[in-house]
Amino acid sequence: MATIFELLDGANDVEITPCPKDRSDLKKMWDARSLQLFANVIDMSESAVSAKQLNASLSFAKGAVQASLSREAVEWVVFTVNLTTLMQQINKMSFGVDEILLESLQISDDIDMPGRFTSKCLAQGQNTDFITRHASFIPRKHKIARNT
Repeated sequence: MATIFELLDGANDVEITPCPKDRSDLKKMWDARSLQLFANVIDMSESAVSAKQLNASLSFAKGAVQASLSREAVEWVVFTVNLTTLMQQINKMSFGVDEILLESLQISDDIDMPGRFTSKCLAQGQNTDFITRHASFIPRKHKIARNT
């Protein structure tokens, strides 16, 4: 895995596919200001957040829940953005909400999440696969022991 992350050179590994229309409520406000995405920014002159980021709108995408983020992306999520309003709005949708948060941040060019890649591929119909995801599913025929 370490070699893979070295080769990624700071790029995030996030599956990106089009977001089905029923997984995004376009009646809501999805711009960075309305979402208070950069609510911690008080003084633009001392901020690492640009005016372009503050005026950005979220682009929707869908992908697997699992993703590998660069250290810079994790620090950005933890210390720079405030995901509270965004997550509250996403969680009001009915299905698959866990598959759109990171994916949408990843392709929202003007929000400029570290390690992201451009939304141009998705706009041209090219999905982006992942290379670090591993998932193990237990066949239904196997019973899982539970403490009762």
